[in-house]
Amino acid sequence: MWRIGLFWIICHLAVAAPLVDINAASAQEIAEGLVGIGVKKAQAIVAYRDQVGQILTIEELLVVKGIGEKTLARNRDRIRTVLMDGDAVRTRDPSDLERVHSANPLSP
Repeated sequence: MWRIGLFWIICHLAVAAPLVDINAASAQEIAEGLVGIGVKKAQAIVAYRDQVGQILTIEELLVVKGIGEKTLARNRDRIRTVLMDGDAVRTRDPSDLERVHSANPLSP
């Protein structure tokens, strides 16, 4: 009986992956922490972040080439976005986001 309990605990711990902060993580950390994201896609996320600044929402990842709805859905519970600029939360005007998406060479 104790073996079943131990097995359940091990499985639960394996499923509870740490959150990946897409505004701070390296490409390697993103690739290791997210499902279906290899090094190339992780590098594309970092390149996008470097180009536009902090990623405001998880849905913004859909702009990155190779990131689709299914990939986003599989990783929604693994991703967090911490938006900080010094002591204040940084925000972007929605029109800035639209402008970046239309000019972004990483977009699909």
